[in-house]
Amino acid sequence: MTFNQFKNDITESVKDMLVKAVAAIKSDFDAKLLSAMQNFKNNHQDDDNIQFEFHAVSTSQELSQLEENLKDPNYEKKVRNYFKKIIGNIPDTSNGLDTCYSIVDYFFGKKFMVQCSWTGGSRSNTEKCCIKNCKNILEVFFTIVQSSNKDFSKALLKKFIIGITRNAKKRSLTGGIRQSSIHRRKKSMVKKQRLSGNRKGVAQRQGENEIFYENEQSFNEEKEYDEDNDEYGMEKYEADGEDAIIEHDEVEEEDNNDTDTD
Repeated sequence: MTFNQFKNDITESVKDMLVKAVAAIKSDFDAKLLSAMQNFKNNHQDDDNIQFEFHAVSTSQELSQLEENLKDPNYEKKVRNYFKKIIGNIPDTSNGLDTCYSIVDYFFGKKFMVQCSWTGGSRSNTEKCCIKNCKNILEVFFTIVQSSNKDFSKALLKKFIIGITRNAKKRSLTGGIRQSSIHRRKKSMVKKQRLSGNRKGVAQRQGENEIFYENEQSFNEEKEYDEDNDEYGMEKYEADGEDAIIEHDEVEEEDNNDTDTD
């Protein structure tokens, strides 16, 4: 081997070592840079979430503004993150209804809900705010609830909104935001309580029956209003979900009556 050949071999070896060293340094630098950028992004998002404020809708103008704001994907994401912190990571085992009750008063003021109905109609022919037209609001509400229970459906969301607007006047008389949950009772027990005359006698039984039949009558009226067969249209509801809504309303009124007598 001549000197020049030896020199060339050494040069090539050094070049290979340098190329590998530079590649390793670049790879390490890229990884650290990516990590730093991700941390910055996460911290920036946390700052945005801390600064982000969401107020329950209290007027028809605010309802329209929220519907418009939710067209912005960034705003919609902030709203979802805001409510994710409220509901936490505990799965909802009540078809999503516990989550519905826990966030609805953060979405809509109780007194404002008196002015709303699913279709915008009412028994007195007074025009109300039409919730079913608020597609963006319903979609983000649905997404939030479904994140806690994958079985939650848009049909059940419609049933829930109809029930909430129907009982809005009674709910508006209760103060604060109530962390409601589903009270499940066997149908035989409900029937027994209604027939036995315990607690508040005949008047109480009549009141419970009126609540039950009012629920069915109101739902049927809303069903007649809503004939356009939209994505929230009438389909077969899970019986458990329907009973849970009715039972929750009954128990909630019983709780309110107990509070009044204390």
